[in-house]
Amino acid sequence: MAPKGNKRVTSHASAAASPKKRGRVDPAFAGIIATLQGADDLSDNCREMLVAMAVPCLTTTKSERHNVQTMGVTMIEERLQLHQKQLIEAVAVAHKELADLEGSKSTLLQSVDATKTSLEEKRAAFLSAHAVREEAKASVSAAESALSEAKESQKETDATHAALGEEKVAIDAAFKDHFQTPMDAQEGPHYSNLKPFVDKLGLEESLSKALPASCVKTKEQRGGFDDLVLAELGKALAGKIEALDKSIADEASALSQRKGAVVSAEAEVEAKHAVEKAASEAFEAAANAQHEAEAALHQAEQDWSSFEPRVQEATDNHQAQDTKRIDYEEGAFKDFNNLRDKEAHAAVEAEEEAAPAGARMKMVSPSI
Repeated sequence: MAPKGNKRVTSHASAAASPKKRGRVDPAFAGIIATLQGADDLSDNCREMLVAMAVPCLTTTKSERHNVQTMGVTMIEERLQLHQKQLIEAVAVAHKELADLEGSKSTLLQSVDATKTSLEEKRAAFLSAHAVREEAKASVSAAESALSEAKESQKETDATHAALGEEKVAIDAAFKDHFQTPMDAQEGPHYSNLKPFVDKLGLEESLSKALPASCVKTKEQRGGFDDLVLAELGKALAGKIEALDKSIADEASALSQRKGAVVSAEAEVEAKHAVEKAASEAFEAAANAQHEAEAALHQAEQDWSSFEPRVQEATDNHQAQDTKRIDYEEGAFKDFNNLRDKEAHAAVEAEEEAAPAGARMKMVSPSI
């Protein structure tokens, strides 16, 4: 019957030790199991296996563990040591962040001063670039006005030259067809065709009044006064043609000068536009540089204003990480080391100490 009794006790002990069959986890194992459950780098099956092995393996004393339990303890220890290493590394990272932050104080102050100086320089450059651009714009406006005037002058000269040419062609044709040809044929000039030009010839009034009558007479019908009138008409027409030739030549020279002035003005406008474009690009670059300097100063001032809060946050984080490490090493990790190295005699002493306490409890409360 003893073996059966032992079997029931063993079964009861196993049930008591199994986390699945107990509503609460023994405080001695709570930290260990929580650490194993937080091992996210393990597969679900592996993690559940280690959790399930923790109580049976560590409840068994070191000398009484079979090979599987010993292997289980070793695997659990590796996971706990890895967690300890991670906590130590987290403390080191937090300490470095705090040290780096505290070491950046002078750099932050220097950055604020440097960005202020840079902004002043960029503002001065911006104002200078703005003045240069405005001057370039004014130069372009003046050059375009000069070009407009040059083109207008050329247009007027073109019109004058064209009008003189048309007048020259017309009077040439009239002189030849309506004066020379009839006169060569012993006839009289064709007054009706010459009349549009007579007013521009500058003839004396008496000659102008005599022309209609003299022009209708043939050579045989003319008297001395008629010959004088027609001779003056011929000289006046020839003189007008000569004067037109000179005017056309003068206007051609002026037209060439006007065209040259337009070409020069166009080149000047193009050059001024190039200067304005360069000035505008420099202005935009200066404006962008000023904006960047303003942003840099704003950021530097923000960094400085947030320095103390960031130091406090880094300090709190370092303390929190170190507290987690200490709590772990003094808690779950220490519990594991104690359970890992527990021998049978320690278990016996614990049972002997527990027995009198149990007897006392029965005496105080017989109903238990």
